Amino acid sequence: MRDCLLTKPALDIADQYDLAFIYRNLPISAFAPTVDHHFLQAPPHVLMRGVSQRNIPWLVSFTKEEGIFPLMDWIDREPYRQVVDEEWDTLAPYLLDFYASVGEEQYSNLSQIIRKHYLKGDSSESLIGDYQHLNLLRNMVSDRLFKTGIVEAARLQARGSDAKVYLYEYSYKGEFSMARLLARDPDDPTQIGVDIPEMLQGTGHMEDFLIYINGYTTAKPTLPEDKQMKNALTWLWSSFITDGVPELVVNPENPDENVKLIDVLDDIPNEPEYRDEIRWTHISFPGQYTFGRSPFIAEKSFWRKVRTNDFPEH
Repeated sequence: MRDCLLTKPALDIADQYDLAFIYRNLPISAFAPTVDHHFLQAPPHVLMRGVSQRNIPWLVSFTKEEGIFPLMDWIDREPYRQVVDEEWDTLAPYLLDFYASVGEEQYSNLSQIIRKHYLKGDSSESLIGDYQHLNLLRNMVSDRLFKTGIVEAARLQARGSDAKVYLYEYSYKGEFSMARLLARDPDDPTQIGVDIPEMLQGTGHMEDFLIYINGYTTAKPTLPEDKQMKNALTWLWSSFITDGVPELVVNPENPDENVKLIDVLDDIPNEPEYRDEIRWTHISFPGQYTFGRSPFIAEKSFWRKVRTNDFPEH
């Protein structure tokens, strides 16, 4: 492939870009790493169940509404959004990224199983008919594309190494959110941007990083809470890099009140019945942090039953 590409003009290659997508921005990871025996010798979930873990601490995160990112390119406008209901069996394998892990003969059945689960048993209902159902669609995408993989990777790394693993959920909605950065002013029809429905107003993919870099802009945070959260996240990562244990600032005037993140296996017995248990820290607002423990983050028990061949039993 490399030798072939070297013979082609760059513009000719770029002109073929759209051929990688079946609809708008789908599949999201059209050019993702693949198993090639050099860069990646086996799927990550296989490697992490073997002896590939390194004994180094991890700090990983997910946002509450990760699914905003994949949906933002088209769910806000007609006629694109109609495809969710009209062509669900065709769209879902690419939207939920199982098109390459199962045979085409399974597309329709798996698509309907997933739809029925998130619609609480009634797969005939629309996924775009109201905000409540749009939120279910967003949750579906969040769980499948982001949360299940992130949480499972953290669990496997912790189970397979002696190093600590820290996981946090981020739900703070600041000035530099993804939705606000891409939104068009509804009072200015000439402005370039998208109309952001209510379901996309949560905390989207990578927003704990966006607040740190001011949303890819030269603007400075103006909200006091944004400044506090930016400082808290800076210390979170700095303390992890320096000491190996991430801390969150509770009171900027008193470092002794800082809160340490909990290890994902803290106080969880190493017994078979607890093998899916995991702990995490929830960051919702500057100074407001809670700890959670569950084996069922992101509908994990459901996704284990959906045989997409990339989420084995244990």
